[in-house]
Amino acid sequence: MLEVHVDTRATRTLSYRPNDYRLTGRVFVLGWDKMSSNTPEAPLCTNPVARTDNMTFKNLMATSMAGRGTSPENPTPKDYALTIGDNKSISIITLTCQEGLWANGLGREGGIEGAWIVVLSAKKLAVRWYDETVLILEKLSENATPKASFDCKNASTDVEKAICASEPLAAFDLSVTQSYLSAVKRYKALHQSTDVHRLYTQQKAWLVERNSCGAHIKCLQDAMASHLEALANEGNF
Repeated sequence: MLEVHVDTRATRTLSYRPNDYRLTGRVFVLGWDKMSSNTPEAPLCTNPVARTDNMTFKNLMATSMAGRGTSPENPTPKDYALTIGDNKSISIITLTCQEGLWANGLGREGGIEGAWIVVLSAKKLAVRWYDETVLILEKLSENATPKASFDCKNASTDVEKAICASEPLAAFDLSVTQSYLSAVKRYKALHQSTDVHRLYTQQKAWLVERNSCGAHIKCLQDAMASHLEALANEGNF
C-alpha cells in the first residue's frame, strides 16, 4: 500500500490518520478466486464477482463516503487530498463475494455500498476502505526485495531472517519502527521525558516478546500488528 487518504474536513475524530502506520505497507492479494489483505480488518472475499459502474469521481465520493451531518454534507476528492479529476468519468468496480459484499457495511444506503476499486494506472488502484479512508495501492514487483527497518544483509537471527524473507513481514517491521520513532519524537517535542522512557522500556519488552516467535510467520505478524495498535493509542500515526 502506498498511501492512506482521509477526509481532512471530517466533523468527527477518525480512527485512522493520513498514511497511518497500521495501514501503510499492508498487502492486498487480488485474485480471481479470492481477495484478501493483512489490514486490521482483513475481510475475506471468496469467489468474487465484479460489477462495473461509470460516474465521475466527485459523484462517487458523494454517493459512497459518509456524510458529515453539517454543510458541506458530502466530501470531495480535494477534501481527501486526491488529485483524481473530479469530473472525469471513471469506471468503479464493486465486488460481490460468497460472503456477501466485499467489506460489507461500508458505503451509503441508496448509493454505492461495500469497498470499491478505481483503476488509476497499470500499477495503481484507489480502494475505498474502512473508517472513511481511501487507499492508494501500488502493484508489487515479482522481484521486489523486502525492505525492513534494518539492513537485511546483516540478518543473523531466525526472526531477522524470517522478516527479510517476507515482503509483508518486512513491511510490518518497518511500520512498527517508524511508528515507534514517531511517538518518541512527538513526546520529545513536548518535553515529556517520562513518556519517552516509558516507550523505550515498552519497546524493549515487546522486542523480547516478538523474538520469542522465532521464525513462526503468523506469530510475528500478529505480534507486530498488535504492537502497531498499541502505538496508535499513543496518539502516534
